[in-house]
Amino acid sequence: MHNTLNTLYEVFELVPDAVFLMDAGSKWVWCNCQAVAMFNCPKDTLIGKYPWDFAPENQTDGKPSKAAAIEIINKALAGEWVTFMWKHIRCDGIQFLAQISLKRITFGKTSYLLAIVRDQSERQLIINRLAQVRHEATRVWDLAPVGTMLLSNRVIKRANPLWYKIFQYVPAELAGRTTRFLYTNDAEYERVGHELYENFKPTETVLLDKNGTAHNVILSAVVMNPGAPVVESHNLHARHNGTKAGPESRKQAAQSVAAGAETRCNRAPGGRNHPRFQ
Repeated sequence: MHNTLNTLYEVFELVPDAVFLMDAGSKWVWCNCQAVAMFNCPKDTLIGKYPWDFAPENQTDGKPSKAAAIEIINKALAGEWVTFMWKHIRCDGIQFLAQISLKRITFGKTSYLLAIVRDQSERQLIINRLAQVRHEATRVWDLAPVGTMLLSNRVIKRANPLWYKIFQYVPAELAGRTTRFLYTNDAEYERVGHELYENFKPTETVLLDKNGTAHNVILSAVVMNPGAPVVESHNLHARHNGTKAGPESRKQAAQSVAAGAETRCNRAPGGRNHPRFQ
């Protein structure tokens, strides 16, 4: 058994993560050199201590560290392989988030808990930065001076506040719908789709708001996932070009769009034979 433990110790020293062995009473009885480096203190400072001795009073979920640790340790002693996130404190007082895997192992008649501790500080920094970027992107989205929609295969996912203001819809009225209802006819809907998603060119068209008022707009699309074989999502910008047709001119606007739509569609590469129109 002694030789087996020594062999394990040698193996654990090669592991890039911190490794601890705990006795049945939850004390650390051995650790590797990575644990010493992670906690920034001598090995003899760690040995004989409990996990909650190097943790804040409460964990991130508000639970007292000692009570939370004992609960997890009891699960591991019962035979579960437990993986969880845990906030530790280094000897210099700096807190860090760690992912811990806990498993019971037995040598002869003696049981230990093997704890593998992986520092998540860098990962947490990335998560925090992504959250900040997401927050900033949301502000840009909300304050954009153009009406913007997020679509997937022309199905509406969301729109920004200005778009809702211009077209007088609320989010619940748009979820899961294609943008077809905004266009005056099928031909124009298909033409715009070809220009935006096949040629990736801005195009002018007429869109109808909730009350049927026709708005002259310029649309452009930005692919959010360039590596995909088809457009999965995009931003659709509706910018007024300075005119707005009233309800009385809706029919005239629709006829005007329809008159040129077929010609433009048929002149596009592939015309009506393009796969999008099948």
